[in-house]
Amino acid sequence: MAVATPFKSFRTPNGAVLVWDAATVFALRTQHRLIGSPIGCVPGAPQQNIINSLPYYLSDEEVFVGVSEGFLLVCEDDRERSATQPPDSTSEDPASMYISIPTSTPSPVLAHSSWDPVEEFGSKLQCVVFHDLWKKGWYITSGSKFGADFLLYPGDPAQYHATCLVLVRPPSQALTCNEWIAAARVAHGAKKVLLLASQAGSDDDIPSQPDTGPAPAPAPPDPSHDTTESARSPGHELKATGADQGIRQSAPRGSILYVTVQWRKAF
Repeated sequence: MAVATPFKSFRTPNGAVLVWDAATVFALRTQHRLIGSPIGCVPGAPQQNIINSLPYYLSDEEVFVGVSEGFLLVCEDDRERSATQPPDSTSEDPASMYISIPTSTPSPVLAHSSWDPVEEFGSKLQCVVFHDLWKKGWYITSGSKFGADFLLYPGDPAQYHATCLVLVRPPSQALTCNEWIAAARVAHGAKKVLLLASQAGSDDDIPSQPDTGPAPAPAPPDPSHDTTESARSPGHELKATGADQGIRQSAPRGSILYVTVQWRKAF
C-alpha cells in the first residue's frame, strides 16, 4: 500500500523512532490506524506527566508496519556533529582560550535512514502478528498494563474499549495450565477476550494446550467448526477455542494461528 509521499519520522541516535509533526500523527492515526505514544510535555504545563504531547513514539511493530506498507519513511539527522574541543592551554593565541557556545539549536538536516526495520524486525514474531492483525482492520496498542503483548480495538481507542488481550508466543514456548488460567482470569476481570497468537511451524513445535490428563481417542478433524479443550478449577471452566491438532498441522508453515480463551463458570 505504498503512497506517493510517505510520512516522515525521525530516528534518534538511541534507536527510538519519533514523529514530531501533529498533522502526521493525525494522518497516521486516522488513515493507517497507527496510534503511537505521546512522550513529550505540554508546553503550557511542563511540570506534569499526566497528559503528554509531541513527539509521538512509534513502537517497533508500528514502524515495521509503516515501512512494510510504504507509508512511513524513517529519517536521521545528517548533520556532521563535531565534538566541542576543550581550549588548548598551551597555545599562545588568546582566541584559543575561548569556545563558541551556540544560543539556538539549528534545524536538523533529515536524510533517508540506511536502517532497515523490515530486515531487522522481520523475524520478530510480535511484529509479524501485529502486521497480520493490522491487516485485518484492528486498532492495536500495547497490552503491557494487562500483562499482554497487545490490545485490540474495533475502532479508534479514543472512542472504543479494547475487546481482546493478545499474548504472542513462539511455537516452541510451552504454556502451563496455570499460565493459561492466570491470563484468562485477567482478561475475564477486564471484560476482554484472551487471544493467543503463534506461528505455524513443524509438527514438533505446535503451541501447547492446557494439560487435562490422558487424552481421549482422537476424532477425525472437521475444518467446518472449531474444537474446544477444557481445563477445570473449582467452580470454573477454561475454554480454549481454536483450530484442532489436525488443522494446525495442515496450516502453511509461517502462517499466524490464533486461539481464543474464555474464563467462565462451569456450574
